[in-house]
Amino acid sequence: MQNLHTYLNDHKGASAGALELMESLVEQTSDEEVRDCVCRIHTQVAEEASILEGIIELLDAGKPLTKQAAGWVSGVASQLKLGPGVRGKFGEFQAVESLSLAVLGKRALWVLRDKLQPGDLTPPVAYAKLAEASAEQHRQLEALRQRLGEESLRGDRG
Repeated sequence: MQNLHTYLNDHKGASAGALELMESLVEQTSDEEVRDCVCRIHTQVAEEASILEGIIELLDAGKPLTKQAAGWVSGVASQLKLGPGVRGKFGEFQAVESLSLAVLGKRALWVLRDKLQPGDLTPPVAYAKLAEASAEQHRQLEALRQRLGEESLRGDRG
C-alpha cells in the first residue's frame, strides 16, 4: 500500500502547486475569459483536493512532506519560469499550458483510482465522475491555451 500512498501524496502536492499557480494567474490577468475560466476550475480543483485529502486520511497515508513539497515547488517553479509574475499573453499562455497538463495528470489519477476501487480499502467515491469533470476542465483550459498561444506567438515570428 506504500506505493498507493506515495502516488496519492504526489498528486496532493501537485494540486497545491496548481492551486497556487491559478491564484497567481487570476490576480495578475486582465483577461476576463482567463479569470473566469481559471476561477471556475480553481474551485473544482480545490474540491477535488479535499476529496483526495479525505482518501489519504482514510488510508492513513500520513504526510510525506518531501513529496508534497516537491509538488508545491513545481508550482512555484512554474511561476518563476513565467518571470516576475504571470504578465502578458505569453505568461498567461505558459501558465494555462502548465495547468492544462496538470489537469490531464489529475484525470489520470481519477481514472486509475476508478479501476482500483473495488479491491482497495477506501469508501466508494465517484471516480468516474471526477475523471469526466477533469476531462471537461482540460477541454476548457485547452481552448483557452490555444487562443492565448495564437495571440502571444502570432507576432513572434522572425
